[in-house]
Amino acid sequence: KIIKMGKSGCKYIDNEEEFLIVANETEVMDKTGAGDVVAGVFLAVMAKTNDKKKSLQEAVKIATKSIKDYGVDHLCHLNNINKGDDSHEWK
Repeated sequence: KIIKMGKSGCKYIDNEEEFLIVANETEVMDKTGAGDVVAGVFLAVMAKTNDKKKSLQEAVKIATKSIKDYGVDHLCHLNNINKGDDSHEWK
């Protein structure tokens, strides 16, 4: 299970392990869809890496970015996310 905890981050729990991924503080503009971002990124990264912790870390990181503005257009640059501050190893 993934338990979304708002500004506190997300918790992962299954029969074998449990861990918390803490969200970085950020300025909130619009929280709409942040949970969908967590789910989508988690599943996408899991499909590539099969690493639950890395997947949830990336999901929380991108969801945190998603609430900084309205909509998701400001995330479009993450299509090519292999450089700089938006570095992701799961491409």
